[in-house]
Amino acid sequence: MEEERKSVEKETLDRAKQDHSHIFEEMELLRVALPYLDSSEEASNNVRKTVDFFERNIVPHFIYEEENLFAVALTIGELNIKLITRELQQEHISILSKLDQLKDIIFKYGFILRDERVKDEFVGLSREIIGLFLQHARNEDEKFYPCLSQMSVKTDVEFKE
Repeated sequence: MEEERKSVEKETLDRAKQDHSHIFEEMELLRVALPYLDSSEEASNNVRKTVDFFERNIVPHFIYEEENLFAVALTIGELNIKLITRELQQEHISILSKLDQLKDIIFKYGFILRDERVKDEFVGLSREIIGLFLQHARNEDEKFYPCLSQMSVKTDVEFKE
């Protein structure tokens, strides 16, 4: 196995952590904006912004983690980090499934959600995605990243500076 495949560059881990900070800030703004779906003039724009935010931030972040962090953990990690990684992958699937449900609402009803039930479902799913992502990021910060750092020490593979 190639040495570069075994190592996780420090900047790779740092980028994932910075993504969390950036996404947290924007999620807070999104959480504040969701109630404005009731405003007929802003509703369509806010629905677009909500889905665009998730597509622009969460999906690329998950792809980055899967390709750069999870792949290393699953390739050379001990059982503990592999189990944590599998849990995190399941969280990705759960969040992406909720995002698919949001996109399905737009496909069926368009960007202007006139039906209160549909609007409530959209807002509820959006809030659920936010909550799931925040919990997911905490799990990574508290469980995965420390194990990944420890894995680097145990395998004699150090983060590249």
